[in-house]
Amino acid sequence: MISTANEMQQPMENQNLSERLKKLRAQNNLSVKQVCQAIQVPETTYREWEMGRLIKGHHIYAKLAHLYKISLHELLTGDVPEHHKLFEQLEKLENEFAQLKKILNQIA
Repeated sequence: MISTANEMQQPMENQNLSERLKKLRAQNNLSVKQVCQAIQVPETTYREWEMGRLIKGHHIYAKLAHLYKISLHELLTGDVPEHHKLFEQLEKLENEFAQLKKILNQIA
């Protein structure tokens, strides 16, 4: 099933796990094969998870969270903790500051 533009824009917290898995894979520009190699599961198993089948084994959740560099909480609920949002804002400000510094160095 191909995601529509509206589904891709849907907030993570309003999606079920299968939809979050699809969205995370797309956001990270990974193929099913790449994800399966990284977490060491068969492609058919992973495709079933993206279609809504229950994931058995807690270690898989940890591998998925590690692969996507998110917390287990975010993987399972779609809820991004507030401190992660603050880190994202700080990183954005640091990048903007670096760009301004570069421009000022060119002027000087």
